[in-house]
Amino acid sequence: MLLFHGSNSSIEKPLLLKASHPAIDKKFLFLVFDNEQYRSKFGISANSTYNLFKEKGIFDYINDTFEAIHTLDSDLVVSEIEGIVRG
Repeated sequence: MLLFHGSNSSIEKPLLLKASHPAIDKKFLFLVFDNEQYRSKFGISANSTYNLFKEKGIFDYINDTFEAIHTLDSDLVVSEIEGIVRG
C-alpha cells in the first residue's frame, strides 16, 4: 500500500506500508477497497468519492457495520453504499 506523508518541502514523499503494518487495520483497508470499488463503478475521482463518503456518512456506516459487511461480495457492498448515497 502506498501512502503519502508530508515533509518540510512542498512535495509529499511516498511511504510504503504492508497490509500487516500496525498502522493499517482491517477496517481501513476495507474502507479503501470500498472507496476504490465505488469510484471505479461510477467513474469519479478519489477526491470526489472521499467527499461524498464523508458527506453521506459512509465512513461511519462502514465502521459501524464492518463485522457484518466485510465478508459480502464487493458488488453488494457498493450497492448498499449507493443506496445510502441516493437516500
